[in-house]
Amino acid sequence: MEQNNKELEVTLNEQSLEILITKLIPTSQYFERSFEMLQKQMDEFRAGQQDLKADINRRLEPSSYCTSFHEKFIFFKFKINTLICLFNLRLSMVA
Repeated sequence: MEQNNKELEVTLNEQSLEILITKLIPTSQYFERSFEMLQKQMDEFRAGQQDLKADINRRLEPSSYCTSFHEKFIFFKFKINTLICLFNLRLSMVA
């Protein structure tokens, strides 16, 4: 019973202190992997931006089948609404 009441004593020598530190501090490999994952995400994001820019440019080209001003206005309004939807979709994917 007396042993149960005694406080548990822990002695820290140099080796046990080094082991404790190595378990608590991440290694350089952890940071390298994290950086590589972040770099990959940024590359994918930039590629997505380029795709979006090309898509927007393609969609905003004047069409040859709209003849009257009213038809052009309706067509342009539709394209703007489509671009807003695409932008919101891309934004929700990033966030």
